[in-house]
Amino acid sequence: MFRFFITIIFVVLVIGLSTIQVAGEQSKWEVVWRWQEPNYEVYGPAFSPRSDELAFVRKFHVPDGHEAELIPEKKLAEYRKRIETDKRFEDPEIVVARVGDNKLERLDWGWSPSFSPDGIKITYAHQKKSISGFRVLAKTLEGNEIRIYNRSTKVTSTLAVPDSAYFSDPIFSPGGDSVLYSLSDAVNGAYGGNVGVGRVKVTSKENRLLYAPTKDHGLYQLIDSKQFIGSRVMVIRMRPNGPGIYLADSYTYELLELGNPHRVVYEWGTHRLGIVKLGFGVNSDGKLMIYDNGWRTITGNSTSSEQNLSTESDDPGHISPNGHYLARLETGSVTISSRKDNRRTFSWDTEGRVQELSWSPDSKRIAIVVTKYKDKYQDIFQSDQLIVLRSL
Repeated sequence: MFRFFITIIFVVLVIGLSTIQVAGEQSKWEVVWRWQEPNYEVYGPAFSPRSDELAFVRKFHVPDGHEAELIPEKKLAEYRKRIETDKRFEDPEIVVARVGDNKLERLDWGWSPSFSPDGIKITYAHQKKSISGFRVLAKTLEGNEIRIYNRSTKVTSTLAVPDSAYFSDPIFSPGGDSVLYSLSDAVNGAYGGNVGVGRVKVTSKENRLLYAPTKDHGLYQLIDSKQFIGSRVMVIRMRPNGPGIYLADSYTYELLELGNPHRVVYEWGTHRLGIVKLGFGVNSDGKLMIYDNGWRTITGNSTSSEQNLSTESDDPGHISPNGHYLARLETGSVTISSRKDNRRTFSWDTEGRVQELSWSPDSKRIAIVVTKYKDKYQDIFQSDQLIVLRSL
C-alpha cells in the first residue's frame, strides 16, 4: 500500500466523432481518448495485448533550471514543503488505465512498464529510492531492480537485482516465459545509459547475462533499442572509437544479434553520437528491416533498398507491428504512411510537442504523449497529455 499526499485530479475525454482524414486518402483515424493531470508528466505508454488498456508512468513535474527561474519563489517553496511531507510526492508511478475510462490501477513506483503476452503480468523497473527533489540521474536510479506484478493474484515479486548501478527497460519474450532487461550505468557524467543486456526467467528467476558491460578506450559501449525479432534478440551497439572526457568523439554503430557468439548483422559506420538516424524492425512478411537513409530489407547477407519508405523525411519513424504502416513524429504533428507505396494516409496537428509514440499490438491504435505549455515560448510546463487514436 502507498500513501499519497496529493489529491489526484485528472481529466478524461472520450471523443467518438473526432475523425481525421487526409484529403483524397482512404485512411481514417479518430481520437478515442485524452488523459491528463495538471502538472504531471507521462512516460512510456505501453498497450495491453488486446489493445484496450495502457500501462504508463505518471510523475509530478517540479520546475528545474531555467523554468524554475520563471516560477514565483512562493510556489517553489510549496513544492519543497510537499516533498518534505511525502518523500514519494514527485516519484514516478506505474499505473494502468482502460482506454476511455478514468480509473487508474496503481501498481508501484517505477519506470518502463510492459505487458506479458497474455496480459496478466506487467514487468517494470522499480524505482527503489525516493527521488523527489532530485534529478533523474544514474545516482538516483542506482539500485533499481526488475519487478513483475501479477494482476490476477495482486502479487508483486522481484525478478532481478543489480550488484551495482541499476537495471532498466524490461520487456517480455514472445512466449512470456522470460524478461529481457538492460544493465545501466553512468555514461555521460552523471547521466545514465544502457550498457548491457540480461534475461531472467519468470518462474525460476534464473538470471543470465546476454551482453556484459564492456569498455573501449575507457568508455562504455552503449547498448540500446533491444527487441525480439522472432526468437532472436537484437540490439544497436555503439562502440567508442577513442577516449573522451564523458563520451567519445565518434562511435561505430552496429546492429548486433546476441548469441554465442554475438553476430554483427549490419553496420551503419562511424558517426558522432546522436547524429545518425537509424532503426530496425520487421516488415509485413516478418523479414528484418534496417533504416539507413531509407528502410531496407535484410535477407541472409544481402540488403535491398526500400526507398519508397523514406522519401519525405530523414526520421526512421515507427513501423507498426503488422509491418503495414509507418508513423512519424514531425514538428507538432503525427503522420502515418502506407509502407506499400509511401502514401501519406493520415496527418494530425497535435497542438503541442510530441514526446513519444507507441503502436498497439493489433496495429489499429497509437498512443502519443504531447506536452502542453502555459506560455507560447514553451518555457513553463502545464501537463503531458496521453492521446489514443484508433483506425476506422
